[in-house]
Amino acid sequence: MFVCGLVGWFVTFVSKVAFAAVGENITINIRSHLYSNVLQKHMGWHDDSGNSPGVISAILASDV
Repeated sequence: MFVCGLVGWFVTFVSKVAFAAVGENITINIRSHLYSNVLQKHMGWHDDSGNSPGVISAILASDV
C-alpha cells in the first residue's frame, strides 16, 4: 500500500510539473507572436487611443 501511494504521489508530481512547463511554453510563444505582430503594424495604428502602449502591455499581461 505504501509503494502504491508513493508511486501515485510521484506520478502526480511529474504530471503537474510537465503541465506547468507546457503551459509556460505556450504562453511565451503566444506572447512573442502577438508582440511581433504589434511591432509590424502600420505607424498610424499606434495613434489610436485603444492601441496605446499601456493598453497593449495590459493585453499581453492579462489576455494571453
